[in-house]
Amino acid sequence: MKVAKLPIPPTENEMKIFKTLIGVNDTFGLKCTLRVAGGWVRDRLLGHQSNDIDIALEGMHEGTPMTGSVYSHFVARYQEEHGLEASHIGTIKANPDQSKHLETATMQICGIDIDFVNLRCEEYATSRIPIVRPGTPGEDAHRRDLTINALFYNIHTDNVEDFTSGLSDLSEKIVRTPLPPLTTFYDDPLRLLRCVRFACRFGCVIDPVILEAAQDADIHRVLRDKVSRSRIGIETSKMLASKSAIRSLELFRSFGIEKIVFEECTLTKKGKLTSTKPVDFSDEQWQHSLDMIRSIDSDSLELNLTCIAAPYLQGEDEMKLDGRLQNILTHGLSISAHIAGVSVIILRAARKLPDNFWDMKFDLKRKYTNETYEEGSDHPARTALCEMMQYAVEKVAKNEVRELWRETLLISCTLNKIDVDRARTLIVDIEADDFFVKIPTMKPVLRGDELTKLLELPVGPAIKTALQAQFMLQCQISNLTSEDVLRFLKR
Repeated sequence: MKVAKLPIPPTENEMKIFKTLIGVNDTFGLKCTLRVAGGWVRDRLLGHQSNDIDIALEGMHEGTPMTGSVYSHFVARYQEEHGLEASHIGTIKANPDQSKHLETATMQICGIDIDFVNLRCEEYATSRIPIVRPGTPGEDAHRRDLTINALFYNIHTDNVEDFTSGLSDLSEKIVRTPLPPLTTFYDDPLRLLRCVRFACRFGCVIDPVILEAAQDADIHRVLRDKVSRSRIGIETSKMLASKSAIRSLELFRSFGIEKIVFEECTLTKKGKLTSTKPVDFSDEQWQHSLDMIRSIDSDSLELNLTCIAAPYLQGEDEMKLDGRLQNILTHGLSISAHIAGVSVIILRAARKLPDNFWDMKFDLKRKYTNETYEEGSDHPARTALCEMMQYAVEKVAKNEVRELWRETLLISCTLNKIDVDRARTLIVDIEADDFFVKIPTMKPVLRGDELTKLLELPVGPAIKTALQAQFMLQCQISNLTSEDVLRFLKR
């Protein structure tokens, strides 16, 4: 075992948490060694703050291994007896089919969520589900996903404990598994995605042995069959909501797992999976998606998901677009309906712009008045832009709206393989123009029923044409009155 000190000490609140836990041991005479495990240790060694505190328990209670559930109830008693805010105890049940082999207890201490689980060793016979028994710190460290996540902080000694090669790998920026990668991945195939995420997050190189194991067909099979869509979605979302999305996707493709990560899934009315189909990106579609993400250069999950789906669904029938996006994002990745809905709005709004929109010549700074307005070559482009801006609005609770026309312009531009600076310039011009920036919330000067009465037209196609003509006028001329509209429509 190698030992090190944290480069910066625990925060005041973290020290309160650790003192509370030591107080629990002392008050109830518990012979239990407490270590913070995993992400918190890694992040603190890197100088980052973290609230991801998982406590690994080593010890016995009444002749049996101390469990997270038992220990958390001692903590709750301690909180109550010492006048501290008592916390609700939650339990995450073991689920071997999803590679969750031990029950975990969770509760709050000093306002921070803390997980408790005992150290363990996992032994495999013929089944892929291990025999789990109490383990030593070294055994527990070796069954973890990566060496940089297998470090412990002993709250009794104030030491970082390394039972693998985590300290050197963190220093040298290497992603490595404690055991041979095939063994680690068979235990939980999601760890393959975690290798990708942490390599991209911290700018690490991946151990060549992992790169070889990542191509293994059996690993691909168990990743597809054993890991839930929600767990895949959580890992993928974290990667796509970052500036390292490009490298993550490139690694997916090089490993051959992009068709496992991205699937079109259909559900029954009761929410059960009925069928899955890999999203079979052509080389051109995949490269186009990467080019779009690279050009837009955003850490927005919504935008990056749209970039991935847009080339694949380009040309899809309007009636099928919503359903297919939902199958890929909501059902396939367990992305929230809200985020998937944003992608739908952006793609639909982009279709409001004609195919040749970025080739059209128009000048937003050119102003029209009642006297100077005439049919001109830039009217169709200005009108299409305004229609898109009005469509690209997401309805939010309490009658609030979120305007998505900026995102739509970026997607439309890159989807059509136009330099993204064209879209960014247009966005700046719109934001600087008091007239155009109000387009998303622009109301018609005259409603349909008013036009019916004033123009003496029957309800039907004629009124629809009149409303469209009025909208076009409003896109060109500010401060129109009802008399102005009627005069233009009658003319």
